[in-house]
Amino acid sequence: MVPRGSAKCRCTDCGEYFRSGYGFSLHRVGNWENGGANRRCLSIDEMYSAGWEKSQTGHWIKETIKKRRQRGGVSHFSLDKP
Repeated sequence: MVPRGSAKCRCTDCGEYFRSGYGFSLHRVGNWENGGANRRCLSIDEMYSAGWEKSQTGHWIKETIKKRRQRGGVSHFSLDKP
């Protein structure tokens, strides 16, 4: 269950949990023809192949904070100054 007001999301199609609405949107692929009937969820194998990981809380994330820092990116989850 995702608490009301949380940025975390649960997909009602595949049942997976995501750390953010952005991550949720990324896992949905396909075009919008026929009112979105051509859209689907990435499979678990497809997400792992694309570099997704599961957080310690069981939410899918596209990039961990550690990886973001390694490539020189800034994380809004960190209070550390770059």
